[in-house]
Amino acid sequence: MIFLEVHTCQIAIRTKPLLSPYHLCLKRILSESLGMASKSIKKAYAPLIDSGMAATSEQSPERTLFRLKSGESFLGFLNSEIVGTITIMKDDNLEPIPWFKKPGVFWFQQFAIRPGFQGKGLGGELLSFAESFALTEGANELALDTAEVAKSLVEWYRSRGYRFIEYCQLPGVSYHSIVLSKKLHIAVSAVD
Repeated sequence: MIFLEVHTCQIAIRTKPLLSPYHLCLKRILSESLGMASKSIKKAYAPLIDSGMAATSEQSPERTLFRLKSGESFLGFLNSEIVGTITIMKDDNLEPIPWFKKPGVFWFQQFAIRPGFQGKGLGGELLSFAESFALTEGANELALDTAEVAKSLVEWYRSRGYRFIEYCQLPGVSYHSIVLSKKLHIAVSAVD
């Protein structure tokens, strides 16, 4: 059986089995890995520039590093290669989206899977981890914002239980965003 390993400091926490056939290892981003994370995000978001959605894909390395440092950030590895990243946020008074300021609402950003690894279930595994992590940290909801025009991405989130909250126009982007959120629940299993 293959398990997702989450390395936090020196502790390895085993969670549920992976749904994909790949062994995705998640590691909390430390200061020495911020540059690698920034480059990985840039690669993953590069195709969005071609479709006219320029925001995270064109943000400066300094802004990417700031966003990675502002929350709990994780890198996803296959073997020793970085293939994904996600940052889980809470309690940011500077956040312009009102829904993200509600008590018990965490959100994620900087969520990316490198293009050559997309469509293999790794994004779903990374998002499942983020949901579990947020729940254990006290979240009741996990939310996100994404481009309204990214219809297939919005549908993917909806298929995972995320619901529409609101539309918004964020500063510095050329498109409208949609805010989605999911109620988080503790999984209850039957005991024999």
